[in-house]
Amino acid sequence: MRHRPTFLLLSTLVLFGSCPAAIQAQSAASLPACEWCGAPDAPATLSATAIIAPPGEPGTRLVITGRVLRSDGRTPARNVLLYTYHTNAGGRYARRGGETGNGLRHGHLRGWLRTGPNGEYRIDTIRPGAYPGRAEPAHIHLTVTPAGSEER
Repeated sequence: MRHRPTFLLLSTLVLFGSCPAAIQAQSAASLPACEWCGAPDAPATLSATAIIAPPGEPGTRLVITGRVLRSDGRTPARNVLLYTYHTNAGGRYARRGGETGNGLRHGHLRGWLRTGPNGEYRIDTIRPGAYPGRAEPAHIHLTVTPAGSEER
């Protein structure tokens, strides 16, 4: 029986929460069926650093670093695709125009990276804002796609 490997994600800071409840008016036919995924939109070439919020993006700068480890909790998991997205400082999934795929839902503050040889990664961004009028705390969405496996 073949076992599918599992992975453990460790970081200095990861903020989790629920997916966005509403998106701007958009034809459902042009959106991917999976509301939270982003791996299919990843660029072909990636490093172990993702710059989500470019310089000048309003908000408090935030750097997230960490390592992805295999399920034994010791072995680094290299070349794992991480996809991350979050709201702007005002709590909105704002678009700049030209977004495709789930960028239509997730806005422009999103990015991808592949973990380095020691499973390490770095995300340069801003602190997201909480959804206006809702109780969920501010958070950052993150998916993990090990080589040869599905996004989760």
